[in-house]
Amino acid sequence: MTACAQCRQRKVRCRGGPDSCDACNRLGFRCSLATPSTLISPLSSGSSIAPRKRVGRACEACHTRRARCSADTPSCARCRQLGIPCNYSLSIRQYRAQEHSRRQSHVEEDPVEQQWQGGIDDVAGRSTPTTMDETALSATGATDHDWDEVLGCEKTAARQHIDAYFEFIYPVQVYSFLHRADLLHRYSSGSLSEVLLLALCGATSRFLPSTTVRMAQAKSWIERAERTVFQSLGKVDMAHLQALMLLVFNRSGNHQTGKVFYFLSLAVRMAYFLKLHKEDDRLPFIEQESRRRLLWCIFVADRFCSGGVREYLLLPASSIHVQLPCRDHCFDFDTAVKSEHLRDTARAQSELPLCAYLLRVLDVRMRVLQYSKSLLETSSSPEQSLAQFQSLEKEIRDIYNSLPNEYHFSPRAFQLRAYSPTRTSFIALHIYWHHCNCELYRLLNPGYREALPHAVIHSTSPDLVAYAQSNCLQHAVSVGEIVASTHGFVESELYISDIAQFVTLYQASCAILYACHRDSPAYSMDPEAARRYFTAFIATLSKSTQYFPRYQIYVQDIQNMLRSIDDPSSPLPVQKHATEVDFRARPLPEENSDGEGSTDPPRVATASTVDILPNRRVPQPAAVGMASATLPPALNVVPDIPAQQEVITPVDSHDFSWPYLGATEYGADAGTDQGLLWDWADALSTNFA
Repeated sequence: MTACAQCRQRKVRCRGGPDSCDACNRLGFRCSLATPSTLISPLSSGSSIAPRKRVGRACEACHTRRARCSADTPSCARCRQLGIPCNYSLSIRQYRAQEHSRRQSHVEEDPVEQQWQGGIDDVAGRSTPTTMDETALSATGATDHDWDEVLGCEKTAARQHIDAYFEFIYPVQVYSFLHRADLLHRYSSGSLSEVLLLALCGATSRFLPSTTVRMAQAKSWIERAERTVFQSLGKVDMAHLQALMLLVFNRSGNHQTGKVFYFLSLAVRMAYFLKLHKEDDRLPFIEQESRRRLLWCIFVADRFCSGGVREYLLLPASSIHVQLPCRDHCFDFDTAVKSEHLRDTARAQSELPLCAYLLRVLDVRMRVLQYSKSLLETSSSPEQSLAQFQSLEKEIRDIYNSLPNEYHFSPRAFQLRAYSPTRTSFIALHIYWHHCNCELYRLLNPGYREALPHAVIHSTSPDLVAYAQSNCLQHAVSVGEIVASTHGFVESELYISDIAQFVTLYQASCAILYACHRDSPAYSMDPEAARRYFTAFIATLSKSTQYFPRYQIYVQDIQNMLRSIDDPSSPLPVQKHATEVDFRARPLPEENSDGEGSTDPPRVATASTVDILPNRRVPQPAAVGMASATLPPALNVVPDIPAQQEVITPVDSHDFSWPYLGATEYGADAGTDQGLLWDWADALSTNFA
């Protein structure tokens, strides 16, 4: 029997028939057997072959037995004849469509799963929101908020907190990752992330007039923001990471360094997950710049927490592949520009903001601290690695030389910025540049807790020792001149809003104090000049303690330094742990979690507790010229300062005090006049109140 043209073309068996074959009847084809007179070869021109029609998917029973299936629904002919259940499986396309629909319905019911799935989709390369507004909407899952209910205050009060952020926090160490116009637009439209607003309002509360109600609100906002972040760790988005860094700022202001350490660890992981360390040219410029600034903010905080300890460093410079922040006016007005990279000093200088030079200072400072710690751990003299010592000197000097004229320090330059938030960045850059020099030279300055052992200093070339000591004092005096000549311009306002000012001024005070008690006339300090600097430091920091009350202990210690120089013949106070430096975490009593709104200064450590110098720094290039390349004459007298044995009290706690961040809580009564590192009671004898 001859098969019909359609079956031959499809290469299937044809059963034939008087008018049409079964296959053509079943598929609805016009069978060539119906008109024998016109039957022609399927390959000849003019062939009337019906188009192929895809048969429905075979049922599972027919598919398993490899039998012909009529694909009838709800049951095929074969299954009806055999009396067996007839089930049709989904095609691959239908299965994927059904699974996608199921996941979407599940995500809409669970907001946490919604954001987590969103993060997975981003990694898988699916489409992500391209604007910051869309990002905020995807993060909150809402299009409108009643801020009165969210914050428990009027909308105008929340706006005051937003304005306070741009005045006090925005200028601090690259915390400028929020775009003013975009933030206010999202806030007005109700699309701003709730957790971000809670963290922002809580962090800025310290800068607004304080009342009992406001302090309670601030505490509630911070707790809710932290609870939201940690109860939904799957929400890896910009809003939650920005909120987390504002929480880091708030906890740093409360001197709660244990929480800062752990918060920052999570922030670094989130930054890597969001790929903030890599450029993404597909995004709008404002979003790109916001991502860069957020990463650099984490970069700065990471260096403060690690304190030069390699094991604690989470975000090394080698893993960052984004450019430095651009100038604020380009960010504000969405003007796309290209800036340099962190260590890209070979190419021509572009217009960099103050914070970009600050980042370079902090990058060099990290290497200075690592170099210092390597010498301290091995009790080695810088003479054995003089090339590296000089290389670090040159890097610090090159940063200062690369500053444009408009960034050079002078009292007039500060006066022009005195009533602008940029005064924080300007002063921070210059003070911190001098402070970075002090951290390098203090290795050979006996008495410093971070100095080399006396035996190593005595074995070092007297010329190198004298050179380091004179330069350390010179830069400390430069810090004093900067503060003494400018703090009067803002007597009624906060000098700068960066908490690192406490440590930079404290360390400068230590260097000046050593000079006042030093026997060598070449490196002694005039008590009247020292008194001028100490008075300026105390006035400046006392005003800042209104906003950061837990740092009052720094002011108390500098006040004791001022009292000690009135009697130059008195011995230099014993610095606690002068030669015993432990670079690992030391357990301390658990820090007070109820830190918001507290006005009590931290309690001072007794001999049974661990005292670690909080060494948080503010970036600042300075106004005074560079140190002379000529080595000064030898310093013949190196005072021998006895070391006090360190006693660590074992405690059962999961909180720690980290290098250069300081103890989170102290063991003695807050009214005691003891200082951070000094035994003032013995030094000042009966004059000690």
